[in-house]
Amino acid sequence: MNKVLGKSKGVDLVQKWIQQSFEQGKTEAELIDTTFVFGDEIMHLIRNQVGVLEVEQKVGHVVIFRNREELGLNKNMCRACGIEHGSYKEAIECCMEMEE
Repeated sequence: MNKVLGKSKGVDLVQKWIQQSFEQGKTEAELIDTTFVFGDEIMHLIRNQVGVLEVEQKVGHVVIFRNREELGLNKNMCRACGIEHGSYKEAIECCMEMEE
């Protein structure tokens, strides 16, 4: 279902996020046009010419400006992929195996 160009830690995180989003009942239509940033890697979910969900990758310089209010993350949200969980424990275990 998901075609991924290249393979990187960032792509692994995106694939995990996609899987968890599907498990939470989200549809492909809801995921299209989502953009991810991992280091200087920019990934964007698109639907290719044959209608398959695909991760488009670009490498470049990334600058993110955030408000101070945005820094107060939900404690039940995974800090790596942003998926909200039912407990803090689930959130910290979410992408634990992805970290080096």
